[in-house]
Amino acid sequence: MKGKNVMIKKFIYGFFIFGFVGASFECFKMFKSSNKAEDCIAALLALVCAYFLYRRGFKKKEYALASLSGQPTQVTRGEKEICEMIDNALSDGTYTVDEEQAILAKASQLGVSLDADSVVGKKAEHAAYYRDILAGIPRQPPMPWPPGFMSESGERLVWVWDADVSVWSENKMYVAGTSGVSYRLTSRITVRSAGTRGHIEKQEGFSLLGRGVVAVTNHALLYSSGGRAERIPLAKIVHVTQALDGVIVQLSGRGKPLAISTDDDAFFAVCLVNARLIS
Repeated sequence: MKGKNVMIKKFIYGFFIFGFVGASFECFKMFKSSNKAEDCIAALLALVCAYFLYRRGFKKKEYALASLSGQPTQVTRGEKEICEMIDNALSDGTYTVDEEQAILAKASQLGVSLDADSVVGKKAEHAAYYRDILAGIPRQPPMPWPPGFMSESGERLVWVWDADVSVWSENKMYVAGTSGVSYRLTSRITVRSAGTRGHIEKQEGFSLLGRGVVAVTNHALLYSSGGRAERIPLAKIVHVTQALDGVIVQLSGRGKPLAISTDDDAFFAVCLVNARLIS
């Protein structure tokens, strides 16, 4: 139904575009014969209206998706819709064949290509791979094991991302006090302002370690960033949530929270939350 409505909308816009372009040619002809400025202005206005209608009815709008490079990836409205459908399908930790077929049908209806080189094609490929390894189907990950990390017995790699990694930090800073100031108003009256005592201020928040590599396995969360590398067993991860500045990972005990920002935070969060289910 939606595709039919789009076709009707384009037909209506096209009809009026054709009409305005024809009117513009007629006005230019009249201007050529009469040399009246009004005819030239009318012709230009008709062309402006035709261009506006083209932008509204036929020009594909582009939307931005987050990217680690700092330059947002531009996608069309249809591609953005398919990406959101994939994220919604994965949000419950599963990605069924029926969900995949519905997404493929929607992509075909919207004219969205699922080529492996496109953003939406990569997301669809990631989701299908995740579904297979969750079901126990033996599949080799399409990327090598993160360099420098040692694998444990029975450990399977889920996925590897380039990421910005931040760690929660708490710093205390001493703020010096100030002495009072005297103001002599008259020979007998002097006003003195009170000073302030020095005190300790606590500053806390996420501190960026740098750009690095993050991996999820069925045993642990691995990251290497800013000269620091760590293996965090999945048993120590108590809470995972997606925020504006990335995926916030809360750890048990004295482990400091992490903020990890990848080029696909939704997929990273799903893999991390459900990694223990992969055998």
